[in-house]
Amino acid sequence: MACFVHSADMPRTFVLLLVEDDRVLGFITAEALRSRDHTVMWASTVNAAHDHLRQRSDFHAMPLDLDLGGERGESLVERLQAESVKLPEIIILSAQPLDVLVRTQRALGACAIMQKPASVEDIERELERCVPR
Repeated sequence: MACFVHSADMPRTFVLLLVEDDRVLGFITAEALRSRDHTVMWASTVNAAHDHLRQRSDFHAMPLDLDLGGERGESLVERLQAESVKLPEIIILSAQPLDVLVRTQRALGACAIMQKPASVEDIERELERCVPR
């Protein structure tokens, strides 16, 4: 007897651009997401993230840290919008206070905000909610 799994029951996989300047946190987050079958490109600077987004248009979402060393995640989004680059869904992933995250979410049109630390399961839950099928 054949067993068929309904596609809605199968976990979705995503193509992600993780923008995180902390080397340890970026590595751990990227590897944890990859272990769950997601494709993850990791950028640690605004310029690196900008280059990835100019070269690829297939990212489903961009988990974005707001504090990127001496740079701000918001500046990346503003720069890309000014250049009319197609942006993936933005998930703000930051240790900033909640009121700052809410204001930034509204300003950037981000689909979600998450305070660090966030588990891979929490990130996946927001991906499922934010990224259209």
